[in-house]
Amino acid sequence: MMLSKPIKQTECVESPEPVGIPGTSGIPEPPGTSRVSGVSGVSGSMDNTGLLGFVDSPESTEHLGIVLLAQKVERKEAAKSVKPSTLEPIELRELLDDIALTGRLFGTLLSNSPDRPIAVEMIAAIGKEYLVEGLRAEYQRLFIGPEHFRAPAWGSVYLDKDSVLFGSSTQELRAWMRKHDISASKTGNEPEDQIGKMLLLMAWLAEERPKLLPEFLSQHLMTWAPRYLELLKADSRVALYRDVSTELQEALAEYTEKLGVNPVKRQLFF
Repeated sequence: MMLSKPIKQTECVESPEPVGIPGTSGIPEPPGTSRVSGVSGVSGSMDNTGLLGFVDSPESTEHLGIVLLAQKVERKEAAKSVKPSTLEPIELRELLDDIALTGRLFGTLLSNSPDRPIAVEMIAAIGKEYLVEGLRAEYQRLFIGPEHFRAPAWGSVYLDKDSVLFGSSTQELRAWMRKHDISASKTGNEPEDQIGKMLLLMAWLAEERPKLLPEFLSQHLMTWAPRYLELLKADSRVALYRDVSTELQEALAEYTEKLGVNPVKRQLFF
């Protein structure tokens, strides 16, 4: 991997304790346990698709990248919870479903080669025609290398003063996951703060742990994702990734506003 600004890869070690992550009031658990039906026939849970899996049982098999194992959470009625905004329960449920669908769709496209069957299906779900020729090469250039990265897809490159992979912000994310009983099991060496994986985690939180969603957005994803999406839009040589960056910019801005999330302002080093 090479970036236009040299980066280093630190040793991949886990932080012993959560790193200064304050709690938030969260959002209420919406009534019901409905799941996003997905797009183009893809189930909202994405089981057995080769995608990143977020599950409630340690018996889960490993999926692409990482598998998150979470403790089962008892759902509470919205009437017994404190609401963070004026959203009615049905409006909140619709918003969470939309967040889940957005995370699944774009998380898949930003963490899978476009020639993989599940990525092909997601591209078709966007509703636009894209030239297949050149998509795989562009994914290679943007996410794998060996060219210099002008839009690095890993959070710690932006948030760590040394612009390293597996940097301090990656350790903070891991600590936050442990704090909330979300553990990671990886089959590869991809950091947890890769943009596609973080979007898939956002989707899972919207479906299974919505009270944690504001904190995740404020403390982790939205601290660097807007900058990344600006760079991706400017650097991409194909329409697909430019469209993805534009749609994500608008969607994330909408979600943070409707959920009353104020992203933590952190210094960016890329």
